[in-house]
Amino acid sequence: MATRSISIEDVLQALEGLSPEGLAAVRQFAEFLRFQTQGQPQPRRVVRLGGLWKDLPAITEADIAAKRRRFANSARSSVTR
Repeated sequence: MATRSISIEDVLQALEGLSPEGLAAVRQFAEFLRFQTQGQPQPRRVVRLGGLWKDLPAITEADIAAKRRRFANSARSSVTR
């Protein structure tokens, strides 16, 4: 298959008259092509969460057990109504 140089104007002209669904499909395909040619995804910025809860009171096993009991009681009462 012979290839020729295609300009942005050629592509824009081909897009004229497409339905919104057709435009969405073209956009999705363009994003796929961009992803495919980029190779590896760009590294994401690391967000360090250490110390995020340092100023909050400690949560104990007793606190967790109390919340579980409260949730279970609430769920039982809503089912029996």
